[in-house]
Amino acid sequence: MSPAKIHEKKTLLRKQLRSLVQSLKKRDLRRKSKKITALLLQSRCYQKAENLLVYVPVAGEVDTWPVLRRSLALGKKVFVPRVSAKNGSMSIYRIDDPERGWIAGCYGVLEPRAVAARRGNPSRLDMAVVPGLGFSRSGARLGRGKGHFDKFLKKAGKAVKIGLAFREQIVAKIPMAGHDVRMDKVITD
Repeated sequence: MSPAKIHEKKTLLRKQLRSLVQSLKKRDLRRKSKKITALLLQSRCYQKAENLLVYVPVAGEVDTWPVLRRSLALGKKVFVPRVSAKNGSMSIYRIDDPERGWIAGCYGVLEPRAVAARRGNPSRLDMAVVPGLGFSRSGARLGRGKGHFDKFLKKAGKAVKIGLAFREQIVAKIPMAGHDVRMDKVITD
């Protein structure tokens, strides 16, 4: 499939999935999020992970705040993404307190303040919890279209890549381009 055709199919799929998630009731999203995060916290790969990346959720994504809080309580080293407004590159910063130290990033997503001493090395991650608009059962991921996570995950070689999604976000097939990174596991309700 040509890159233009892949882009076209992804654009259409993004539109469909955004609409589908927006149609879900907030209470259902909360209930589904609790189930998904409970499954993540019970997973063997989570229990073994010492250094993990966890995304900060926006509307329509699985709520990862319980994962952030639980991980810190267990003494895990928790990193969250930060996207540069200058060049769009993604880096990670370690957090110690989920209740403070946040700023609104270039897309309105909460990010940790950039403190050089807290910047993380992607190659040291054991696990990366990744958002997406859609996933296939085989681990193909449809992001928001900027490629931030795909570029970053290529640097996180040994990290187990886990996508979190509502059942409604699971589709039979997602077209993948050469730069797209497949998830090792997708957890859903």
